[in-house]
Amino acid sequence: MFSDELEKISWEETTKAIYSKTDADVRRALSKEHCDVNDFMALISPAAAPYLETMARLSRKYTMERFGKTISMFVPLYITNSCTNSCVYCGFNHNNPMKRTILTEEEMVNEERILPKPEWTTSNVPSCWQSPTLLTFRLR
Repeated sequence: MFSDELEKISWEETTKAIYSKTDADVRRALSKEHCDVNDFMALISPAAAPYLETMARLSRKYTMERFGKTISMFVPLYITNSCTNSCVYCGFNHNNPMKRTILTEEEMVNEERILPKPEWTTSNVPSCWQSPTLLTFRLR
């Protein structure tokens, strides 16, 4: 499980590693075509603060190369508000007193029909309590 992998990480050591990065580490990371974990630590370290504009320009460059002028949005298609978890941030938290429901297949199809079709490319991405739909369109 992913949580098992997280437990293997010493967050104290990781924090020390991030704060130990130098200006040279940041410049080296910025000059590389492919970054590794140590480069990432340099780029999120305090030593990277003077390079925020440089990082923003690189981010824009790589985003345009990879995606072009597109905007992608996830539109969640909730099929249920039933949940057994108590996540503080979530409105579906099982401690939240509300009427619970699970959509029928017909109700799901009706909900999906509401989503715009002609100029949008959709691909369903399964998730635990919802079925988000990735909507992508190209800017003109």
